Amino acid sequence: MQILQGMGGTITVFAGQDAQYAKEGFGGNVSGQLNLVTYAGATDVYNEMDYSGATTVKYGGRLHIYGSVPNTSNVTIEDGGLLNGVGTIGSRNSTTYIQTGGTIESGYAANPWDDLKIGGNLTVDGISDFTRTTSQHGGLIKVGGDLTLKGEVLAHSSFDYVGSGVRTLYLYEGTVQTGDKLSLNVYGTPQGGTDSFQIGHHQVNLVEANSTDNLSFWNGTHMTPTNQVEGGSGVWKQDDTAQTNWTNAAGTESAPWAAGSYAIFQHSTASSPENGAITVAGTVDVGGMQFTPAHNGNDTQSYYLIP
Repeated sequence: MQILQGMGGTITVFAGQDAQYAKEGFGGNVSGQLNLVTYAGATDVYNEMDYSGATTVKYGGRLHIYGSVPNTSNVTIEDGGLLNGVGTIGSRNSTTYIQTGGTIESGYAANPWDDLKIGGNLTVDGISDFTRTTSQHGGLIKVGGDLTLKGEVLAHSSFDYVGSGVRTLYLYEGTVQTGDKLSLNVYGTPQGGTDSFQIGHHQVNLVEANSTDNLSFWNGTHMTPTNQVEGGSGVWKQDDTAQTNWTNAAGTESAPWAAGSYAIFQHSTASSPENGAITVAGTVDVGGMQFTPAHNGNDTQSYYLIP
């Protein structure tokens, strides 16, 4: 195993003449008070790198994390730089900053389904690219601290695969803030504002609905809006005595079940049956159903019932 130790220096990685295809790989261990700066070309990190300095990706640089960089103090992806992979980067107290023009992406070309983990806080002024993930599971970016999301989110539509539903993009352990410049682009088409995002319960989700589907979100025992979808136990009815325990993606409405709607169950419902049970009283007409994953490490896939 290669071991490189430092006390306050900087490792600078250059790609060479053919920057598009040039690549440098680290399969050993780099430790100590070192900074890592990568320029044009790809830098692959395998195994674990223990250095405690800052990490910077310059214009044209691509940093692929397959292992872990758990102690780097801060990560900066500059304009034209890229961070992706299926490993972990950043200490608990660090901030990963994706500058305007920079990109963060979960997975990589050969494995777009696994997750990229940010150890500390994440601020995105640039691009969040989820276009490699076409299904409604996997390919997440998990943030160990606070998430500030202000850039452009790129995604593919899931209509060709599973139709309407909710797809998780980000999980965050701390708080979340979104800026006025947050935007969504699906298949190259701007979607406008934050209308297609669902934010709450430590998740940032993409909500997609076919033109014929009326999405209705299960809200358990909550009969009035709480500004987020709560889920939980409850009774599902369709007659005149039905409770107003259905809401919209933002949790800002309450209504009884509307026949033929597309039912979405999130959080402590069917995806986590130990936290809630749903009782169906009588006959209900359903246009389709989605049970979203609990994201508890055991279940990361959505389940669908589509007539």
